[in-house]
Amino acid sequence: MRLRRSIAVVAAVVLAFALGYATRRGGERPAPAAVAAPQPVLADAVRQVLAQRYVKALDPGALASARTVPQLIAQLRDPFTSYLTSSEYAALKADTVQGFYGIGVRVRAQGKSMLRIVGVVPRSPAANAGLHKGDLLVAVDGLHVRGHIDTALAALQAPHRGPLRLMMKRDGGKAHVVAVRRGIVRQPSVIVQDRGAVRVIRITRFSHGVAKDVRRYARHAPVVVLDLRGNPGGLISEAIDTVDVFLQHGRILSYSGAHMLGQVVSAKHSALPRRPLVVVVDRATASAAEIVAAALSENKRATIVGTRTFGKATIQAVVPVPGGGAVKLTVAEYLTPNGRSLHGHGVRPDVTVKTRLLVKAVSVARKIPL
Repeated sequence: MRLRRSIAVVAAVVLAFALGYATRRGGERPAPAAVAAPQPVLADAVRQVLAQRYVKALDPGALASARTVPQLIAQLRDPFTSYLTSSEYAALKADTVQGFYGIGVRVRAQGKSMLRIVGVVPRSPAANAGLHKGDLLVAVDGLHVRGHIDTALAALQAPHRGPLRLMMKRDGGKAHVVAVRRGIVRQPSVIVQDRGAVRVIRITRFSHGVAKDVRRYARHAPVVVLDLRGNPGGLISEAIDTVDVFLQHGRILSYSGAHMLGQVVSAKHSALPRRPLVVVVDRATASAAEIVAAALSENKRATIVGTRTFGKATIQAVVPVPGGGAVKLTVAEYLTPNGRSLHGHGVRPDVTVKTRLLVKAVSVARKIPL
């Protein structure tokens, strides 16, 4: 129970793994309008947060020599640590039960030089900008995808100032640039469909209440396919509780940082009766979603189908600072049940398939003995 309480405390502060964010929402009163903090005051506040919370011990001299917020952030060379303005922080805290902050596309690698859009959320910023399923992305914010697929994926999924500029091709035409402004994408976090005896439970992100929904939908299903394609992450507590739906005992993950004691999180013996389980993943499966896939795979509880996942092994927290903004910073690194870091490696599937991933996953699930 002590470890469970510990992870609950972390989850209250750590809003998400790297690429996805989520906060709980209740009956809060509207926050007063933010008043911009003087730059020296803001820089001092950011410096203090980094010194007290960053995953690695930082050189006090280097922190003191940086006079502005951009200089403080730049010296870390950490793409997952940044300063959020008051408007970006407000967007981050927006509705996460039925929505998330982004543009609303799901992509997969097309060779080594492009990303193909394989899904567009209706009425999302991407849909409003005219993006369609099948469009090819050549560059994201001026960075060509060729040789930088992981960086391009991160740019699509991370908080971003102003419009996101996408260089794209359609139906063999010439490449052209489309500007897409980020916003709240409203989409159910859990989508269910039955394919005969196989129940496919798709998790678009780990927002509040996901694990409870997964447990409800899986309870009477004889065979389950857990679809994590394109899932950018979300609440750590929801990811852990989702593993608990299927894993009766065993380690889920361990994590540590320079300013927190190392912790091990294990299953709490509350799993549903065992049934065949397949998890389908792709290159855009990231962060908290990778923890779920790795925990179920390394505990021999599920067969993983698809392609290698993104490969992100750090945990982020979001800490408010004066003026209404916040610092999003890396506070811990995590390891899989077998003690592996996924950073740059991802989760390797048991059955590798690059097209028709869900069809293959359902086929594999049907062949697992009941």
